[in-house]
Amino acid sequence: MNFEEFKKIFDTEEKCINLLIENNYIQNTRCYYCNNEKIYKKSNNNYACKKCKRWFSIFKNTFFIELRTSIVFLFYVIYIVI
Repeated sequence: MNFEEFKKIFDTEEKCINLLIENNYIQNTRCYYCNNEKIYKKSNNNYACKKCKRWFSIFKNTFFIELRTSIVFLFYVIYIVI
């Protein structure tokens, strides 16, 4: 499968992130600061806590936090390696 075919399956960062969440590679069920369960999505990769009001990245405490490239491209690289 080439990159264009791969992008048809994982054409958005949201699809990639959802796959990571569904497979428990990223656990975003609690606030990273106060451990509150009541969080909500603010933007693409950011969530906020309803209790302490702090924002955090869904990628916090993962190697994805320092990404300088598209997660779609990174998924493709992982696909090629595996």
